[in-house]
Amino acid sequence: MWTTALCVVLTSLTTHLTHAQVCGDVPIVWRNNNQTCPPRAICADVFNTIRDWYNGTTCPEKRTLHNCFCGSGMCPVNDESHQMYASQFHRIYTCEPVCRLPWCANVRSTGDRTVAVVTEQSSPTFSRNTYQRVDCRCPRHHRPSIGNGILHHAVKSSGNVYNPLKQNYQTQHVCRNSIADNAMNDPCPAYRDTVQDV
Repeated sequence: MWTTALCVVLTSLTTHLTHAQVCGDVPIVWRNNNQTCPPRAICADVFNTIRDWYNGTTCPEKRTLHNCFCGSGMCPVNDESHQMYASQFHRIYTCEPVCRLPWCANVRSTGDRTVAVVTEQSSPTFSRNTYQRVDCRCPRHHRPSIGNGILHHAVKSSGNVYNPLKQNYQTQHVCRNSIADNAMNDPCPAYRDTVQDV
């Protein structure tokens, strides 16, 4: 009797301690040997989710992936002027303030759609590591799309391209635009009327 009760208490305590260690702010994951970020690189990814333990309990969790260092130090994950949304639960940060990055609707496109984000795979300018570069801001980078229980991302993949000069592949991502997205104005008015080439 006592043995069974003790086992239940110890199991409950162990489960509680295990959950406490991974709920809340999870320790930062450092990637790419803490190299300096290339221009317009996503220096950190922050995921804010609810962890479900599938036993009737849940808890909030914040997971930070630090991808590279900015010239002035750590990626500014506590500065909203450097923050964009990849989705409702995933925020991305750049070393540059986001309003210094061009608005995709103002960028002259050479193809049928403007490339917003590029995943540089095995980049020679980043010690053959992979990183993501933001070439321009999509409407949903500023206001995530929420609805119908479906996770909507700000961009969608439009294919892989081989770059013979850099001898690496690039995955190109374009804005996931809907009619409502196309009606959104640039939330950075100082840059709204400036057409920029990428």
